[in-house]
Amino acid sequence: MANLLSYSRIFLAFFLVYLIIQAQPWPAVFVMLIAAVTDFLDGKVARKLGQTTSFGALLDQIADRIFVLSVCLALYIKFDEGLIRLAILLLLAREIIIALGFVWLKLKDIKLEVSRLGKISTAFVFTSFVITFVLPEQGIYLLLAASGLYWLSALNYAVQARYYNRSR
Repeated sequence: MANLLSYSRIFLAFFLVYLIIQAQPWPAVFVMLIAAVTDFLDGKVARKLGQTTSFGALLDQIADRIFVLSVCLALYIKFDEGLIRLAILLLLAREIIIALGFVWLKLKDIKLEVSRLGKISTAFVFTSFVITFVLPEQGIYLLLAASGLYWLSALNYAVQARYYNRSR
């Protein structure tokens, strides 16, 4: 059941790209909210049903990366505004580095817990996406701030991984 929620987020990512490119901000906001709910619920459902697996945790991370990358690419295509594109490039770069970091962690058999900062920054990025869909002129500043916080969370994960790797 929990994995279905993660799979649905991947499907929603592609549907959301279509809505963004077709300039449908309110349906895009609705799809974003559904995706946020699936992201919130997948781990809770897995724990409640006793169905936590390493595959499920990996699938959740993959779904998150696909979702954020998809939205970033759609926003980059949709908006020809320099600051929005800068924020999107910052988010894309962070996502690529995090994805490579996950591979490195897996190879080193290092397991990091999702941090509170990571959860907050992801929520902030999702919120900035929603605002940018509806009010691009105002959303741009929120998107830049979210990019900064997102990078801060990446740095936090890097420090955790380095500390964990040294203590072994």
